[in-house]
Amino acid sequence: MLDDNFAHKTFEVYEKFHSDADAKPLIALLKSNRILHEVEVPKQLVDTIIVGEAMAFAPKVFVKLRPQDFQRVNQLMEEDMLRLIQEGKIDLKQHFLYEFTNTELWDVIGKPDEWNFDTMVIAKYLLESRGVEVSAAQLNFMKEDRLLKIRKPRKGNDVWMIVLVFLSLQVFSSNIIGWIMPTMICVGMAYYYWKDVTIDPNGNKFYTFDLKTRNRGEAILIFAILVRMAALVWFFGVNN
Repeated sequence: MLDDNFAHKTFEVYEKFHSDADAKPLIALLKSNRILHEVEVPKQLVDTIIVGEAMAFAPKVFVKLRPQDFQRVNQLMEEDMLRLIQEGKIDLKQHFLYEFTNTELWDVIGKPDEWNFDTMVIAKYLLESRGVEVSAAQLNFMKEDRLLKIRKPRKGNDVWMIVLVFLSLQVFSSNIIGWIMPTMICVGMAYYYWKDVTIDPNGNKFYTFDLKTRNRGEAILIFAILVRMAALVWFFGVNN
């Protein structure tokens, strides 16, 4: 169920890209249609040697839209992609979806949260080119079914909850790193369980976790802060 507290006030991530070049077609489309948008290129603060090679494959460019513009942009992207295909500017035989079976193509269409929108358009086009009927009714049914699954709140990891409670008690250490690291992990994860939100393909926001998990996250966060405040009061009291 969507939360009434979420209003369309800010820009939200519509699409993620691995390079500026990959993002250019979408940005050009948005500019040509005068659609308000933001392009965010987060600064990579941590070296890949430290965090692992996976960071090198993480998205580098984030294109943000107002949530109320998501569906309009979806329509514009579909029209633009079909135009490029019909003009022969996209060689479908060279596209990775060309080798997909019909079942696999249906799976792509049915999971808009896992695929880029242009990929879904190509999947639909390939099915129709193979003589498979892709009706609006089928697409709407699959979309609504997927949205229900996406919007279903997740249950938090109980093991992680126990670990966070343990970390919240780690207030004494012989060095500053030993105090800061547990605090960052505990506070960050507790806040994540409490306040994290997910955006569906329509641009609607909802809490990622169920009410029980969010309440636990809030309780752990407050507990961790209180424990650290008490520890600081004790520390400075002893040393005065």
